[in-house]
Amino acid sequence: MKTLKTTLHGFMITLLCVLLLCGCDSGYKPIEGVISDYDDESKIQVDIDDKETSKTSDNSAEQTTGEFSVKAKKYAFEGNDLLILDIHNQTNKNCNIDITVNYKDESGNVVKTEKQNFTGFAADYQNYFLFMPGIVFADYEYKIDAAKHDGDCPAQNVVFEKSGGWEEVPMRANYKNYDYTVYPTIIAKTKYRNNNQCSIVIADIQIILDKNGEIYKVCEKTETMISAATDIYKSTTIYFTKEDKLTWPEELDGDCAVIIAVQSVTVH
Repeated sequence: MKTLKTTLHGFMITLLCVLLLCGCDSGYKPIEGVISDYDDESKIQVDIDDKETSKTSDNSAEQTTGEFSVKAKKYAFEGNDLLILDIHNQTNKNCNIDITVNYKDESGNVVKTEKQNFTGFAADYQNYFLFMPGIVFADYEYKIDAAKHDGDCPAQNVVFEKSGGWEEVPMRANYKNYDYTVYPTIIAKTKYRNNNQCSIVIADIQIILDKNGEIYKVCEKTETMISAATDIYKSTTIYFTKEDKLTWPEELDGDCAVIIAVQSVTVH
């Protein structure tokens, strides 16, 4: 009897996790108002392939037409250009998406192409995508291909919140280079809340904007595990000095911001 009770208890927990994940009620709210002056905004019509259901007699997949909203912003950064796309799934379908960006020179020729994908891009979900081709480009074009997603949608249930302003703290500079000296450091804290009822692993890139709205730093991609229904605070090093006293860089002395480009969210 004890074994049966334990088994049923475990089953109910598993079922609860599945229901909460698969319900796909939008809970994701990006940090608002980060980019106020996009270069362009567009509505992209996509055909959402459903390869698993409603097959016709000629065995082709049923398609649903829907709309994605895309906002784009080009930045100069460290001698090259980069592109941020703010993509919003305005269909009523959970999707897997492929994003293709073509970069063009002054003559309109495509000089480089980049692709990214995202699994479980839920209906009404919104996310930033960072494209860094490592070149200077004059223009760009993008397209989105979408397919119906029948699995979990945990990404939409992760909420981000900027936690106050930048802070000055003493930190060790670089463990990778065996530099354990403590230096005056400026950090940004961001709250990540996992509203899923199961643990997740989130991979993301933080992009730091200075008070002028220009990109100050692009952080390395990180992967973080967050327990079910839990908040964590991620501290990002923005600037440090080897001087005894920190003098704040002028471009950071004001209303700076963080953009979080989610790469993936998986159930752990």
